[in-house]
Amino acid sequence: MNRYEYIEALKNELGSVSYDDVKSISDEINEHFDIGLAQGKTEESIAESLGNPATLAASYREIGNVRQAIANNRPRNKNSIITKPVKEVKPKDPGAGKLFVVLWNIFLGIPSLLAAAVALVLITGAVAGAFIGWIGLIGGVSSFGGFVATGVCLAIALFFVLVFVVCLLYFLFRAYMFWLINHIRWNRQVWNEGL
Repeated sequence: MNRYEYIEALKNELGSVSYDDVKSISDEINEHFDIGLAQGKTEESIAESLGNPATLAASYREIGNVRQAIANNRPRNKNSIITKPVKEVKPKDPGAGKLFVVLWNIFLGIPSLLAAAVALVLITGAVAGAFIGWIGLIGGVSSFGGFVATGVCLAIALFFVLVFVVCLLYFLFRAYMFWLINHIRWNRQVWNEGL
């Protein structure tokens, strides 16, 4: 397998890894090929020394560090082209993540979520009051005397304003729920994985 085939196979195996990480991994692999070629090795022998692309991709997804994944994946022999020392991956401190989530929620998360919920309730109450007023206006149009046409126009205008505000309220509620769900996911991720 030559350089191009190896890198393409690795990219296919990486799948859902972010573009920046795939680019970083590709650059790292290209560097290994360049070092090996400078040492007089063939692309096929370099690809063999790096190991199976599928195993390398799985190792990277598990570890999150390119050099460590290559070191874990490569066949153990004296012909290895890796000359740089492998940095150890430090595990994340889950305690720091838990403390951060607790403090974040006490001081910012929960107060802002409650403020948004209260604002939605107040807007809903205002819409309900306007709707009741619109019903009263429709019922009282006959008492306008000579201004019936004005009352009807006012009722129609108020109806369209209510429709607009109800649509706005719907989208505000959806945005609030989206924000809340993502906040909960983020909390869970930081709680479980740390910072």
